Amino acid sequence: MSFIENCRTLIGFVSSPGQSNLTMLKWIEQLAGSVGLSVEIQSSVFEQVEQGNIIIRPQAKRAEADFLLQTHLDTVNPGPFQAWKKTAFNPYDATIVDGVMYGLGTADAKLDFLCKLSALIEFSQKSNF
Repeated sequence: MSFIENCRTLIGFVSSPGQSNLTMLKWIEQLAGSVGLSVEIQSSVFEQVEQGNIIIRPQAKRAEADFLLQTHLDTVNPGPFQAWKKTAFNPYDATIVDGVMYGLGTADAKLDFLCKLSALIEFSQKSNF
């Protein structure tokens, strides 16, 4: 899958408050695992909703090359869908208009995560992890 398709898939997951993020984390686990990264999902229940954290590492660890990239994956509530004109009134439909991607999570959480994952993949491949 291309980076843009991964963006569209990740934006498509509902990650607003009160929603479980485990389905999204399982997709990320498959994505990261498919390029040889080690993935751990930590799950818990918060306000009767299953939630999780995901930790992604290169398969092998070298102390001199360790670093941490951190982000969140949850988003705010999308508000009225009528306000999402550039996404055909669906905040979970990543849409590119004039070279700019729109959708809930494009300005921070979700695309920030994919950029960091891409950096980790590149770093791990070039650093002989």
